[in-house]
Amino acid sequence: MNHKTSFIDRWKPYRQKTSAVLKENTPSFFCSNNIDQSTEMDLLKSRLLNFYRNKSLSEVLDGKISSNDEGSYFYIKTSEPIAIQKNEESLTKNRLLSNLRLINGLGQITENHFHHENIFNLNQIPHTSRFYKEAQKLVKQIEKGPYDDLFWKFYTLLGKSHQDTLQLSRLIKTENLVFMDIETMGLGSQPISLIGIGRVQNDQIVIQQFFAQDIFEESSMLEAFANSIRSSDYFVTFNGEHFDIPFIKNRMRYLGINDKLFNPNFDALFFSRKVWRSTLPNCKLQTIEKEIFDIERTDDVPGAYCPSFYQHYCQTGEIGTVVPIIQHNRQDIVSLALIFFKLRNIWR
Repeated sequence: MNHKTSFIDRWKPYRQKTSAVLKENTPSFFCSNNIDQSTEMDLLKSRLLNFYRNKSLSEVLDGKISSNDEGSYFYIKTSEPIAIQKNEESLTKNRLLSNLRLINGLGQITENHFHHENIFNLNQIPHTSRFYKEAQKLVKQIEKGPYDDLFWKFYTLLGKSHQDTLQLSRLIKTENLVFMDIETMGLGSQPISLIGIGRVQNDQIVIQQFFAQDIFEESSMLEAFANSIRSSDYFVTFNGEHFDIPFIKNRMRYLGINDKLFNPNFDALFFSRKVWRSTLPNCKLQTIEKEIFDIERTDDVPGAYCPSFYQHYCQTGEIGTVVPIIQHNRQDIVSLALIFFKLRNIWR
């Protein structure tokens, strides 16, 4: 990566690239008017630059430069212990089978009628009922899957914040839940600088981070991330429904990368609002991690400052301003997993 050429010179041709699919509508990310550099952040930046001066990413992070057909990127893999409860599949299936409203066209009046007849379970709907055929189909899906089809049914009929939509995740193999978070150069269609994902394996959350060392590495970083996702995976995000996932898809289309990410997404923000809206100051991820898990971050760079910190790295090659971004992203993934499993236990 050549840092001798100025950042703006390297950015201009990239910025001028056009796309029939996605149009650049937002101001240039290196416009300082969009980022309010507080005195606290200036002091933090100075301290970090001094601490990491003349060091490389490989020296301070457990990572390495990797490559694919699109080019190179920096890959980091770490892990830490995490305690989660068992999925309780039998209990979850019984709970879901008791939701008669999963049947298309079955409203409150019909449900009340079934309850009056002591029918409280999809298995109990008589074969003479016009709902019998669909009820049996649902019973089969709840018992054996496929759960991606069932997810979309729950999402459509019950909503993205319904407790049964969340509890459906208990029927999915834990290793197929992908906790995902991104860091970007700003809003709109600005580049993505970092994508992190976490998977729970053997009481550990294994975190993989794909970092673009330069704006030109975005495509190779995105390709590496996409190749790490299986068709059987389910995303778990925090506002990923409206930010992370559409942002990734837009950038992939803009860069001409095959968009094959159609995985269901459990958005923990929607569930968090249902549970904690009335008891916490707000439902931001860092508020929840502090109030519920007593997690206090030190030398953290808030997401709003990540673009300018990353810009400084691209201009100078000094890693002091990107190490905290990578650490911030990693903690977001760990906290997301803790929040998600906590919510599942609350809504058992």
